[in-house]
Amino acid sequence: MTGQRLKKTKTSKPATKNSFETWRIASPLTRITAQVIDQCVVGVATAIAMAWWFPHDLKTRRWVTTFALLWILVSWLMQTVFAWMYKNTLGRHLMGLKLVNTSPRKQMGFSQLLVRSFVWWLGGLTLGAGWSTILSRPDRRAWHDIAAQTVVVSEKGEFTRASKFEQTLGDGWLAFLSVTFNIVVASLMLFEMGKLGKVIAFFSPDQGHVIERWQKVADLDFNSMHANDSLNREPSSLESRPLQILSALNKMGPTRTQAEFLRSEMAQTENNSPDHYALATAIAHIYMKVGAFNDAVQFLAPEVRKLQSGDELARDIAFGSDGQKIFVDEMREAYFQAQALNMVPVDSKDVYFTQWASGLTKKQVSQCSTSAEALAFWWKTLSTNTKDTNYSPTPDLTAWEKTKAQFHFDGSDFEKQVSAAIDFVVTVKQAVPDSLVEKSNAVGINNLVWGWAQGQALKRYGSQWVGVVRPAEADMITKYDLVNENPSTGSFRTIASIRKRSIIAKPRQPGHEILKRLSDSE
Repeated sequence: MTGQRLKKTKTSKPATKNSFETWRIASPLTRITAQVIDQCVVGVATAIAMAWWFPHDLKTRRWVTTFALLWILVSWLMQTVFAWMYKNTLGRHLMGLKLVNTSPRKQMGFSQLLVRSFVWWLGGLTLGAGWSTILSRPDRRAWHDIAAQTVVVSEKGEFTRASKFEQTLGDGWLAFLSVTFNIVVASLMLFEMGKLGKVIAFFSPDQGHVIERWQKVADLDFNSMHANDSLNREPSSLESRPLQILSALNKMGPTRTQAEFLRSEMAQTENNSPDHYALATAIAHIYMKVGAFNDAVQFLAPEVRKLQSGDELARDIAFGSDGQKIFVDEMREAYFQAQALNMVPVDSKDVYFTQWASGLTKKQVSQCSTSAEALAFWWKTLSTNTKDTNYSPTPDLTAWEKTKAQFHFDGSDFEKQVSAAIDFVVTVKQAVPDSLVEKSNAVGINNLVWGWAQGQALKRYGSQWVGVVRPAEADMITKYDLVNENPSTGSFRTIASIRKRSIIAKPRQPGHEILKRLSDSE
């Protein structure tokens, strides 16, 4: 009808397929085959290059490491630079595949290739989790395809949906990795909780005095072994074990036997535990007490290196609590002291030990400007001089007295103990009976270098020196076999009327009288 307005009718558009269904997406098997070809080509080329460049280092660990790193680099270059220049890789070209942008109107950008290559390696580091989605996703895209907004298509063939088997395989692998990951995390958590539980048990309020007992073991404190030992209940194994070890140690000798006993006890402890470090410190103190400073350094070096190295688990356990750190710090301090007394470079940035190292290089005590330098100078002078078979009294007592008056040596316990030992040894070398017993008593059994100091007296006076010292020290000299370790170079060793056993068994004469008699004989 003319003039009549015709009504427009809406017509429904035909349903269109999803965008990925219009692509000829490559099948997983074809993609895997192409990737295998690419990696084989890269591997062969890398091996040939490495064999050409380094023909004499084949099969060494460094060669294999370099080969693996070069393989990764060349593979990355193929997936980025080569693919950018030639629009494809060799494997994809041979399998009739092509990498395209998910936006058909956009060209592939170099940044996309960089992102794709990086995420591809992440997929490998996740044990294939990032690759398995080519089986389960409808668009056959892996993590690197999704991140880079790319898709791998086939130049021939039709789009095929993922089969049930492929979906099950892809989803199953992801589920397996997820469960495995959670099991590993839970295991590590339980492991750390177990460690934490032991630390808490070790340092709990009810068992806090256990620290003090292990401290006695580390310091070889036999005198206070039974102090503060009364409890209103039956002691636990943690409470009784350190005192049992100290009691057994007090009954045995010589040094080697004590060290072996503590090593066997140390083997029963958990590595990096508080008692582990307490026993290690005790072994070092045993060596140092008899003057075996090099043995102490050699024993503690692996323990200290473990803490200084990249073993983060060892450091975390060792420094897991403030109380536990006490034992670690004491072990490291013993190591630094042994190095200083052994006159080797100290692995410490502590100012005192730095000055000590400087003092070892001084040729005259007047060149020393600090107490550490002066003490190190005298330690080196006496340690070197005591090796002289003639035992010539080189450093005179007057010079040492002036040094004491200038520097006092009243700083750390280490400084006080070493200065007391040097004071005694200088007096031994000068043969001054009036003050020798007094200065021997000032050194004391708990002195770090007690055995070294007593050894110098034994070298001068022979086994008769055992009759001069106090009974406790005489027993220690016998226990550590210091008489045989420090053979006398003086004339008193030939006196047949005085023997080591008889001196220990008979009532002792006053020390001054014995020394006067020995001096008169000399």
